Amino acid sequence: MKKAVVLASVAMAAMMFTAGPAAAISEYPPPRVQPAPQDGVANGKNGPSPLAGYLLVSTFCAAGSLIVQSAYVGNNQNRELTSKEAFTTTGNCFVPFIGGPLLWALANGGAPN
Repeated sequence: MKKAVVLASVAMAAMMFTAGPAAAISEYPPPRVQPAPQDGVANGKNGPSPLAGYLLVSTFCAAGSLIVQSAYVGNNQNRELTSKEAFTTTGNCFVPFIGGPLLWALANGGAPN
């Protein structure tokens, strides 16, 4: 299995690096780049707020880390992810270091481990 992964990654890298320069040669000039507008999203006036960015990144962190952790636990320990592990992983994405234990305590009604 490891040999197949290594061979596939080497083949993919070889294709990426050999096809790049040949595809860049063109007889047509590159398209003109439009200047950024003076008002709007380009200068940040109407973009998302920092809170929206924080929530978006934290949500993707929670979803991605749960997927990766459950795959790891399933493959290496042959079991499902426990609710404590899921709560601590999700909580640590939103509030690092204290979010996991805090979310676990809130989910269990404040009961200790």
